[in-house]
Amino acid sequence: FTFNWSEEFAFSVFNLHMKAFGDSESIARREQATELLHAYLDSVRFSGIDTNLVVVGDWNNDLDNMDSTHPFRIFWADFDQYQFLTYELAAGDNPYDASYPGWSPPSFLDHILISRALFDEAENGEVQTLRIDDYMNNYISLVSDHRPVAWEFIP
Repeated sequence: FTFNWSEEFAFSVFNLHMKAFGDSESIARREQATELLHAYLDSVRFSGIDTNLVVVGDWNNDLDNMDSTHPFRIFWADFDQYQFLTYELAAGDNPYDASYPGWSPPSFLDHILISRALFDEAENGEVQTLRIDDYMNNYISLVSDHRPVAWEFIP
């Protein structure tokens, strides 16, 4: 989806849901999907059509141990072009911020990735987990086992 904030500012949002589970086949599928996503985002970014890119969704993987075997390492290695806005929340290991509270221990699997064109907006923005289950009884069992993650910014 492309959103036009004003005539001068638009951004495109991509929603995804990566393959779940921690087995080698699922991790390999996430890695392959991430490589395809990276190539696609690069093609959009280099086309000049729209460089304000946001990818949101259930990545079904944490962001720790970003080593040579991590399925998202292609974005980590391209840190000057893409950043996970959710990194600090995910790395904080605070159960209060967990986007996937049902796992033991609670995890952060839902991420927001942005392209370089939005790095300035990220500086002044705020990322947070929306704890709807604090206000809605049975949210986790009736609506979703994941909490939404939001990014608030002003262009």
